[in-house]
Amino acid sequence: MTCQVAEMEKNVNFLSGYTTQFRDPNVLISHLIPQYPKLLFRPIDVMEKRIRLLEKCINLNKEEIAKVLRYNPMTILTRLEDTFDDLVKYLKDCGLSDKTIHTFFTKQPRSITYCWEAIEKRVRFFMDKLGYTRERIIEVFTNNPKVFTANVERMRKQSDFIKKDMGLTNQSLIRSPLVLLYSLEQLQWRYYYLCQIGYKITDDTHLLDTFYQADELFAKYIAKRPVDEILAFKDDFYENLNPVSDDSNIVGNTVQC
Repeated sequence: MTCQVAEMEKNVNFLSGYTTQFRDPNVLISHLIPQYPKLLFRPIDVMEKRIRLLEKCINLNKEEIAKVLRYNPMTILTRLEDTFDDLVKYLKDCGLSDKTIHTFFTKQPRSITYCWEAIEKRVRFFMDKLGYTRERIIEVFTNNPKVFTANVERMRKQSDFIKKDMGLTNQSLIRSPLVLLYSLEQLQWRYYYLCQIGYKITDDTHLLDTFYQADELFAKYIAKRPVDEILAFKDDFYENLNPVSDDSNIVGNTVQC
């Protein structure tokens, strides 16, 4: 409230040059600024410097810059000049081509603000814990880049359940890395239900089809049982998982980056 209106107006006009690329050009006013008010008073030359850095290092065009700003406004609010060159160098040292690096950042804009050590932590998890080869890592960077910004401990819990409880091997996880992004509870209740009806899951089972589909499709095509039966089992599972007493305190969810 202490900023000069004229300066804020300049920032709105500057950002509008990119947000007109959006399907809804009003998203700058309706979404971005309310969630990221610093956009109004961060110096334009600083924001422009970071945009130029993205254009220079990974050859983003104006439409791609707009997409980055839409899904990760922190890109121009973070000191990229201190971290981004090292991140790009690390990805190249991993064997990624310029095209793959470009794809990685445009598919997963939040990765732009990561330091290289954070990406390295995830790469090491997939290679050391799950047996990924360097060639498979490069494929995943291209096709499923979101796993490289996911929470490592959360993915570790999912992989432990899949291997220890479900009895599968790394083969399943090498083929379907996205299954590590699913809710652990969803993996559990569907697996326990399938066990109850005698459905056997092996390394040849397509985990994405089995655990990703909506409950109605899961009932119809995987379990081949009435959806009401499926939903009743699901409700019982969650009720037993998180019993709530009348005098319990409600604690809000937190997000771990």
